[in-house]
Amino acid sequence: MSRRPDSRVLVAGGGIGGLAAAVAMRRAGCEVDVVEAKQAWEVSGVGIIQPANALRALDTLGVADLCLARGFGYDSYRYMDADGRLLQDTPGPRVAGEHRPAYNGIARRALHEILLAAATGAGANLRTGCAIRSLSQDGGGVDVVFNDGRAARYGMVVGADGIYSWLR
Repeated sequence: MSRRPDSRVLVAGGGIGGLAAAVAMRRAGCEVDVVEAKQAWEVSGVGIIQPANALRALDTLGVADLCLARGFGYDSYRYMDADGRLLQDTPGPRVAGEHRPAYNGIARRALHEILLAAATGAGANLRTGCAIRSLSQDGGGVDVVFNDGRAARYGMVVGADGIYSWLR
């Protein structure tokens, strides 16, 4: 993969968004470093629902079929009363294609494992226990200093480091 001088990208955060961004940017020819502040890959929550538009995006990353294989595809939401009688069956759109369900339920850990493998396989550089201490942006890029004292320059920094991000 050839790269432009400004195509070096830092992704801060190794969750769903950060890993998906890393895969996409590697596919676009960027050199990508992903840093995760936690010492180990941790996954919060039990499961996540992937509607068809998310499956379409995951297909672009090359991982939709893996998500469907590890999840549970379904086409509608069924609402029942306390006695189990069907009140309403609301179908979802199959915008990811007729061969794909409208929704996929998947364990967050399974999704993270899929995206972690995809980012690694795409050639992204991944580091845990690493956080941004400071950054300084100018017209040519961003200078970053990490918590271990290492410094690097990037063409772009992506903040995917959670809801309480100071970076974004």
